[in-house]
Amino acid sequence: MESDHPFVVVSAIAVLVALLLPSVYRSTSTILIEEQEIPQDYVMTTVTGFAEQRLETINQRIMGTERLLDIINRYELYQDQLEKQTLDEVVVQMRKDIHLETISAEVMDRRTGRATAATIAFTLAYEGNDPRKVQQIANVLTSLYLEENLRIRERQSEEASKFLKTEMESLQAELTDVEQNIATYKEENLKALPELGQFNLQTLERIEREIDQLRVQISSLLEREAFLETQLAAIPANNIDPERARLIELQTQLTNLLSRVSENYPDVKKLRTEIAAIEQRLDEGTPESWKDQENQTRVTLTAQLASLRSEKESFSGQILALQKRRQSMQKRIEAAPRVEEGYTALMIKRNSLLSKFDDISKRFMEAKIAQGLEAGRWASDLP
Repeated sequence: MESDHPFVVVSAIAVLVALLLPSVYRSTSTILIEEQEIPQDYVMTTVTGFAEQRLETINQRIMGTERLLDIINRYELYQDQLEKQTLDEVVVQMRKDIHLETISAEVMDRRTGRATAATIAFTLAYEGNDPRKVQQIANVLTSLYLEENLRIRERQSEEASKFLKTEMESLQAELTDVEQNIATYKEENLKALPELGQFNLQTLERIEREIDQLRVQISSLLEREAFLETQLAAIPANNIDPERARLIELQTQLTNLLSRVSENYPDVKKLRTEIAAIEQRLDEGTPESWKDQENQTRVTLTAQLASLRSEKESFSGQILALQKRRQSMQKRIEAAPRVEEGYTALMIKRNSLLSKFDDISKRFMEAKIAQGLEAGRWASDLP
């Protein structure tokens, strides 16, 4: 019998303590963290923090001394303790009576496509002696958590929108500068741009062909010139009429001049006037030497030789002009790789900025839409 006495005493004390202790009530809310209803391919959320991090931030704000004192005073909580304890001690007690626990599950990560552990809900409970007040305070705390979450998300969305707008403006300014640089670069290197590479090569080939053709023609003229000079050298130089010699000289000068200028040039008009005057005198005088066959042949050969030399001079001038064009074209072709490298670098920078600008613009529009979705993004209160 003596061995049973301690058990009986302990049991009696436990029953007595249970009867004397006040009842403790607990009210719990379960809050589900819902996914965004609108598909992510239409609008991406701008609030990128993890649920645990947001809960910690919200919890720190709700559990602040000022916030909890406001609830204590408004709902007249802990009246007995307030008579014996300081405000700080009562606030500490209320923090102990509030319980927050997260609920995790395996979910599919949309970014990686793999299953991962994530917080999908959390429970918020409050304990106290008055069941009516316990339920009331639990509801108040739940509302405070949801409202604080909404404020945080709306603020984050607004900040994201402002940030994206600033980024858009900065990218737009960069794009304007790059576009201006491209325009200036194209203007400075207009004839050596990559898109003109094939045209420049074809032009160079055509110039080479034209130079070769002119050289063939000059070669033919040189042969003809040598032949005429041989014939002219075989004719005696005596008995030629001075007037006729002057006429031949003037006609040669006129032929050479017309290869370079038009009929309206003053020197052309002057030569034609002098030639006309000599021809008129020759027609009136008909000197004896004019009737001489040798003089007539000399005149003819001299005129042909003058015309041939004028033509040869013209061809030589054309070759010089073509050679300058060829040199210019060769410089363009040689500069093309350097110009293309610089042009490509500018275009790559432009395309990169355009891509970034399009992406930021899309995200900016999504951020504006997301601001309107945040109110219904997070919460439903489960009993």
